[in-house]
Amino acid sequence: TPDVGDAIEIRVVRRPDFATSTKTADVREVLPGDLIRWTLTVTNSGAILDGGVSVFDSVPEFLEVVDAGDGRVVNGEIRWALPNFDAGESRVLTVITRVLPGAPGGTALSNQARILSRRGLPTVTDDPDTAEDDDPTVVTVREVVLIEATKTVTDANDAPVRPGDTL
Repeated sequence: TPDVGDAIEIRVVRRPDFATSTKTADVREVLPGDLIRWTLTVTNSGAILDGGVSVFDSVPEFLEVVDAGDGRVVNGEIRWALPNFDAGESRVLTVITRVLPGAPGGTALSNQARILSRRGLPTVTDDPDTAEDDDPTVVTVREVVLIEATKTVTDANDAPVRPGDTL
């Protein structure tokens, strides 16, 4: 147990920091069949270069990947390998998904990427449009409203309808 006045050694470790990385969606509400453009901005706000960063983005239920850019889709997850990531550098990754038919109205499509680096701590993306830290980006499926209409016609003379009649 240290005594008052004892020297304390503090070791400062410089490392990459990806905690300021974000994920956004170009829409907040969708219908089945709509496209969503997700934008991940991976930022090394740390003090040194990282020799290898991996980004993993699980695709939520009721979405299909239309375009993963430079990412590889493996078992419902998009993966990127980002070598030599300098301090202060940001890279933008874009994913386009389609809402599948039959996606229930009210469904929250919650999405958040995981970032792993060789020299930094693991982290997740943040939705910069909310006040909460490290929260997922959420897009909601709207209810599909079906309208049913019935039309009836009657001959002006109350007789059976024939071509040329006024209805």
